[in-house]
Amino acid sequence: MHVQDTKFWVRWVQPACDTHHRLTNVAWLQPLSGRMFIVLAILAALIAVYANSAVRQNQLSVWQDNPNYFYLDDLPLFSTTDASYFLANARALKQGETNASLEAKRLYPNQISRLEQSEAETLRDKPLLSVLIATLSPSADRRDILVTAHALIPITAAVTALAIIFALGVTGYWFEAAVAAIGGGLSSSYLVRSAAGRIDTDQLNLGFFYLLIGMVVVAARTQSTRFAVFFTALAALIGQLFLWWYNHSEFLLAAFIALIWLSFMQHLNWRRPALLGLVFLLLSGMSFQVTTGASYINAVFDYGALQFPNTHETITELRIIPLYQVLESATGNIATGLFCLLGLLLLAVRHPVLAVAYGPLAAFGLLNFLIGNRAVFYSAPILWFGGAWLATTLARYAFAWLQSYISRINSIPAPAITAVVTVAFGGLAWFSSPTNYVPRPSFPTEMMSAFNALKHRTDPESAVVASWWDYGYASLFFNEIPTLHDPGNQNYPVTHLLARSLLETDQRVTAAMLRYLARDGLEGIARDGSSKAALYEAAQSRTNLPAKDIYLVLTEQMGQWMGSISTLGNWDIDTGRPLRLQGNATGAVVGFQDMNCSSSASANMLDCNGYEFNLRNGEIDGNPGLGGVAIIRDGQLTGATRFNGRQKSFLQLHYTGNGNRAVLIHDSLYDSSFNQLFHRGQSYEGGFELVYDNYPHARIYKLKGASN
Repeated sequence: MHVQDTKFWVRWVQPACDTHHRLTNVAWLQPLSGRMFIVLAILAALIAVYANSAVRQNQLSVWQDNPNYFYLDDLPLFSTTDASYFLANARALKQGETNASLEAKRLYPNQISRLEQSEAETLRDKPLLSVLIATLSPSADRRDILVTAHALIPITAAVTALAIIFALGVTGYWFEAAVAAIGGGLSSSYLVRSAAGRIDTDQLNLGFFYLLIGMVVVAARTQSTRFAVFFTALAALIGQLFLWWYNHSEFLLAAFIALIWLSFMQHLNWRRPALLGLVFLLLSGMSFQVTTGASYINAVFDYGALQFPNTHETITELRIIPLYQVLESATGNIATGLFCLLGLLLLAVRHPVLAVAYGPLAAFGLLNFLIGNRAVFYSAPILWFGGAWLATTLARYAFAWLQSYISRINSIPAPAITAVVTVAFGGLAWFSSPTNYVPRPSFPTEMMSAFNALKHRTDPESAVVASWWDYGYASLFFNEIPTLHDPGNQNYPVTHLLARSLLETDQRVTAAMLRYLARDGLEGIARDGSSKAALYEAAQSRTNLPAKDIYLVLTEQMGQWMGSISTLGNWDIDTGRPLRLQGNATGAVVGFQDMNCSSSASANMLDCNGYEFNLRNGEIDGNPGLGGVAIIRDGQLTGATRFNGRQKSFLQLHYTGNGNRAVLIHDSLYDSSFNQLFHRGQSYEGGFELVYDNYPHARIYKLKGASN
């Protein structure tokens, strides 16, 4: 028995379908067809593909024209912290290095056991992006790897545009799909994630997801069972590639649900969706285990008896933004965003069955309110699709209305009217997009020079690099020395303990913890971490045991990140709460607050940010305000004065050949190991040895594996 023969269908569903058909069965609400429509739609699609590719190519041209800013010697840099992970894997693949040997250098020493793996490795063990780069690169030379990876970005942008056009165009609205490719592909929410130097899975995640949804829509709507199975198998193979590219089954689950739903509603029996669903499950490699999002929404994570802060709390792209900002990042401004949202809602009313199938494309934008704004870009194309549909539909309605009054306009074909409106709305999409945006490198040349210098200063087998997690992948790519943590494993106790070490006032405590992390790692933390006191006592008691030499890389950029570093470091791992710093209005957060200072008419006085600072007694506008003043010349402390009183603010005056700088800092940051080593140039005897000095940009200290 068919579904339409049931009482429920006859009584409730069929009348609703008949009413819907009666209301929408008008010419200006029907998808267009015909030879002119096809020709104009192809032209619109080509324009959209070119626009997406050309914007990225122009960005690369700007990089090439400004090598001092965007290059390290002859090596183009990158605009995402994850880029070096794929670059390192590509180079390792090109050199024949095993995946286990590369992974053993990450989160050192916690993955050394990978070297003992006996399983034979395959290409599938490497990221698909890395495989693609390695295949196309002429050699394993770092420059060849980098140039190849950069050259892929305009190509993947074009592929993404084609995927968007296909996915949305199979609904019959090809003009609107072309606008979606322009608006979505160039929206600020996506352009910043797929721009020049953005060597990351995001450069094709959008394309894979839309292509997958489009293919299951084709499979579900195909009348022939044989062809439906064929298109389902093709969708499943796309899903396999998607999992290899970006291993998140929730995307395939969304496509699977769309396939089942649309197939059922199209044919009104369960046999067809059951068959297609089985084919998809067998061939796609999809699992029903999806990301829970706990790592994004939990502020604290437990590690044994200790409670560590969630690193994700400090990552900008994981912050929840209000709805108006979602619309702005997807469409350029609130007015356009609301128009597109209205169009999408009305389009859903016009095609309610299709709306459910395409629902995941719109729903991903709502993940902003769960895991942060990084998922907004998935919804940008379909928002523009809704806006373009509303614009063309209004134009077709107006044209139909005018036909009843002006007979001579009957000779103007509807595709021509739609094409004109599409061009206009496509122009809006173009001008609403930040097409002149040029990304800057994630790490300035001076920072990368420091990590690159390590390659020639030590044996990778006898050393480990300690720095902030953002640098982990880049460090490994440039010098091949193991690292304590990186962007792929920053949410571990290691990150808090390294942050805490940078904030310790006693460099011996810092040294002991760094040695402990490089020698005992997570196993030691699990063994000794019954309490914070027990963990630190264990680190101090084991400081003479053999360990690799540690190269502590400190940078000016880390000073800019001190807010995040202190958020994670000024934390009580016994209670799972931030520390309370005396006299600090921002709680646990400390940083280098730049002051705009100029000399005063009076001696020993400075005018800073509209206040008068007395450098002799520490008064601010005649009232007690400073705990001390420090003079630093070219990275060396040349004078310091502490004032009597309970004030906690230090004024630190920097004098370098690049200019002068005044910063206001909390005294805990003034006395921190980071400030002592990086800005003040002070190291305790027999401890940290300065081996690279490019102050004020970067400094590298060597800490021998065991103390004397």
